[in-house]
Amino acid sequence: MEMITILLSAIDIVIGYCLMSSSLQNLFGYFTYIMLAKGILSVFGSLTANYLFDWMGYLDAITGIVFLLTTMKVYFAFFSTIGFLLLAKGVYSLLRSLFRF
Repeated sequence: MEMITILLSAIDIVIGYCLMSSSLQNLFGYFTYIMLAKGILSVFGSLTANYLFDWMGYLDAITGIVFLLTTMKVYFAFFSTIGFLLLAKGVYSLLRSLFRF
């Protein structure tokens, strides 16, 4: 289970950095599917468990929507901030899974 958490954290870090720096734009379409799937599955799972405050799942879903907008050539200034939040979430999740706190 820890390897999955480490893998998903690494994906968050890479995708957050790409959104912040606008690098690897040819992969943004794939990032859209990855983040929307992660977000929808996480939010759906938390809602079925009657947990409404799944901020990580909501952030993944919002990031998927941001990537969807960027593939349609719609850009806003706060997209890099969302990339930073995703990067911070990835680092937080990675540290939490590595040090088990």
